[in-house]
This record gives sequence, C-alpha cells and structure tokens, in this order.
Amino acid sequence: TIEEHKADMGALVMLDVLTKKGFYTPLKRKQIITSYLVAYVLKGPDLENAHRARNILQHNYFIKNGAINVNKDGIMKIDYDKVIDCAHEMLENSVRLQLDKNSQKAADYIKTDAVWSKELDRMAENLKEVDKKLNSYINAPLANELINS
Repeated sequence: TIEEHKADMGALVMLDVLTKKGFYTPLKRKQIITSYLVAYVLKGPDLENAHRARNILQHNYFIKNGAINVNKDGIMKIDYDKVIDCAHEMLENSVRLQLDKNSQKAADYIKTDAVWSKELDRMAENLKEVDKKLNSYINAPLANELINS
C-alpha cells in the first residue's frame, strides 16, 4: 500500500514539474488531476486491496487538508494547488515511512486515513450515477462503416 501510495504521489508532484517544462498545459494538468481523483472512488470501500486502500487514504488526506471539498450532494470541488501541496506532504510521509523501516508505523499511517468516510460515500454514489450517464457508448465499427459509405 505504501509503495503504491508513493508512486501515485510522485506522479502528482511530477505533474507540476512537467507542466512548468511545457509537457502539459495548465488545462491538461487540471484534467489529469481531476481524472485521477475520480478514477477509483466510485468503486467503493475495499480496504483489503492495496490499490483501493491507498486511494481511500489519499482522498481522506485531500479532504482533511482542503484539497477536496465534498458537498452534501457528493459533488467534489478541487483546489488544484492544494492537491499538489498535499501530494508533496504524502510523498514525504511515504518515503520517510519506507526509510524508517518501521512496519507498525506504516500500518498505523494506513489505518488512520484509509477509512471509508461519509464524504467518500457521497462522492461514490454521485460518481456511479454520472459514470452511467457519461461513460456509456456503443462500439459498432460495422454500423459506422455502413453509415460512412
């Protein structure tokens, strides 16, 4: 869980570096952050899976530190700069945990923030509904070919 967490936070931190170097536009940076923040929440709680546990941990940290605000309807408002600031903090925490080689300390870190919260529950329900509406399409190459001929 810590290793996956470190990789995610490293990627978010590098996003600013790559944007400053011109690899991404500021808009693309926001799109990548938004995509990351909605990618796993709709799957709901599953703390037995390292990927899900680290995702839940991260979202709770973002919420606790004001990078994400979730209203009563489960709509997420993102403070993009705070997301990167939080990612820096979480990256430092995960690297420190690995360097300390203290498995109890790492387990406590995960246990503290990897908890399915009411904010995550509202977000998940809202995202499930949106996902059904926006991410459904029919892939019909033959029909498209017949229409275009």
